[in-house]
Amino acid sequence: MVWALLRTVIAASLLAPAALQVQAGLRVEVRPTASLGVRIADVDQAAMKRLKLPQERGVLITAVEDNAPAKQAGLHADDVLWRFRGEELYSVTQLRRLVHETPPGRSVHIDFYRAGVLKRATLVLAADESRQEFTLDVPGFRYSFPHDFSFEPFFERRGPRLGITVVALTGQLAAHLGAQGGLLVTAVEPEGPAERAGIKAGDVIERVDGHLIDNKADLREATAGKTMISVEIVRDRKRRKITVRFEAQPPGGSAV
Repeated sequence: MVWALLRTVIAASLLAPAALQVQAGLRVEVRPTASLGVRIADVDQAAMKRLKLPQERGVLITAVEDNAPAKQAGLHADDVLWRFRGEELYSVTQLRRLVHETPPGRSVHIDFYRAGVLKRATLVLAADESRQEFTLDVPGFRYSFPHDFSFEPFFERRGPRLGITVVALTGQLAAHLGAQGGLLVTAVEPEGPAERAGIKAGDVIERVDGHLIDNKADLREATAGKTMISVEIVRDRKRRKITVRFEAQPPGGSAV
């Protein structure tokens, strides 16, 4: 019964940008989380030596999204984030928590290393509409779902199908393929949109319409409601852009 209630509440909340009074005494708040607009990785010993860091800690920027707060502040790949709002950084998980705990629109100071020199940048966090926080508020009970909580097991998101099978890349595999991250295409459906556009198994999808792709959820968000997308891939360690056009979505289809 609890999951049936949550399913009804969250399904209804997806229709409202800020808050929804589902029924008397029951309210759901929906808020976008904050975003720096970067792809990041933990710092290892190799990165510490290569980037001339004093310690094996911090968060390495591997890519910066166009027009993102980080880009506007002058940050770029191979910068190492050292402190966020004065708090020392040790891992990707910690930085994600700190960013998501900060409201969008807030101005923050970030200390970072570039080529062994400690610098400071000030930026304004953007609102990431693709990653939202849900708060369930009923009399005597209030619960905020973690920012990385996924409703994927409960809801089927409909949208165009690329016709590919993908897996997320690890840092080492991405570096081996000449990519900064993204999704590795492991299979392509015959006569599907991806094959017709020229995407092949072994390609790495890094961006869709300029947006960084870290996981399958990012890919679904980037293709939802689209009839055509621009896909940036890495093939044989070289980057190229491919335009994918979708056929009419049959009833009951879902994004893959």
